[in-house]
Amino acid sequence: MTTLSLLPHMGSLLNYTSKIAMTIRLNSNYCGKETLDENTSRVSVMWLSDMLHNLHFIGSAMQSNDRLRLSNALEKQHTYWRHHEKNIEQAIHYTHGTTANWSVEEGCAIIKRLQRDIEKGDG
Repeated sequence: MTTLSLLPHMGSLLNYTSKIAMTIRLNSNYCGKETLDENTSRVSVMWLSDMLHNLHFIGSAMQSNDRLRLSNALEKQHTYWRHHEKNIEQAIHYTHGTTANWSVEEGCAIIKRLQRDIEKGDG
């Protein structure tokens, strides 16, 4: 695995996390909508932010340059997203004033491509 071979996947993951962050923002008072349903927004923010809170395991594994640790961190993230997919998709659906252009499926596909390339390695 070379650093350059992972850059497209990491770029995809970074873009994906940005989409999640923008969706979280639309569920907060920051978006300036007085018509936010507080109960739905709170639950949506919880599920959407939970998608991001374990990404530090992936970052730490990358910093350690440990292929097995990174693969395990990616699998943990993938499993978490799949396990909570229904709740996350509901949070996306209930986001005020948006037609989300992302899904849990998209994130899982990015994780699996990254994991596949890390596991096959190239030296």
